Amino acid sequence: MEGYDYDAAARTVEIEHITSDATNREILRRLKANDPTFTKLQVGNTRDDDKCFCPGGARELGWLGYYIGKNTALKEFHLSSDPFRGFSHNAIDQFCRGMNSNRSIQKIVFYSMNLSGGEIFQSLRPFFEDNNNISHLAVNGCQFGAGCARQIALALRGCNRSLKHIELVFNEMGGEQLLDIIEALSAHPQLEKLELVRGDIGRNECTALANLLRRAELQELNLSGNDIDDEGVDALVGALTNSRLQWLSLSSNNITARGCQSLAAMLERTNSNLETLRLVSNNIGNEGAHIFANALATN
Repeated sequence: MEGYDYDAAARTVEIEHITSDATNREILRRLKANDPTFTKLQVGNTRDDDKCFCPGGARELGWLGYYIGKNTALKEFHLSSDPFRGFSHNAIDQFCRGMNSNRSIQKIVFYSMNLSGGEIFQSLRPFFEDNNNISHLAVNGCQFGAGCARQIALALRGCNRSLKHIELVFNEMGGEQLLDIIEALSAHPQLEKLELVRGDIGRNECTALANLLRRAELQELNLSGNDIDDEGVDALVGALTNSRLQWLSLSSNNITARGCQSLAAMLERTNSNLETLRLVSNNIGNEGAHIFANALATN
């Protein structure tokens, strides 16, 4: 299908001839018609509901990308459970070429996918660069390689400055891979919510996050389930004091009573905007609890 002229073919093509699957056929019809009630689409290899497109071949995958690109009603798009498994690189790239023309999608989700080298992010880079409405990117439960983290970072660096919310949750990746992504986020001072859950975040990543906090307008930060210790907390606290952050989760890390002292000192300051602090499943003990009790008495 490489080099196929979809615009020319679209004048005469019949949806019935593009796919034999009834659900896929109806989805393509609604996309083509710009159905204003069809605002969310999932593409997967198993069907959960009548809004899930399961591509059965390169031909209909290409047409799906084309009609997504032409659509102006779609607001939310999910890729889940490796829907492109078994497809050639050319077929996937053809889909991405079509989708790159979309300007209406506000939220894009990658869930339970093997992203390996990150080719999908490389192919979708024009989508991220040119879509003024994209505000929410989620990559959850996916398998990463070093190349994937790099391609995500490159996509983020070039992404339109409309991003407000980033989720990287329960992915199979290391802290070094995440470091490149965190540094790329410095290009987005407009970010309001960042979730980096179970990403193997340690001291180096905390230092990078501190730099981000000094630049961004973050109001919510979720760092649950990482490897943040007391030294990591020290790196964060220096930036938290004058930040706009209102909600912070450091649950399920390696913080002790010593780290609590740094956090408590921040809470005592009148210029701290923090309203919610979660520290479930750390090693703070009774000593840490007393430290916070004394700090909160003056807050």
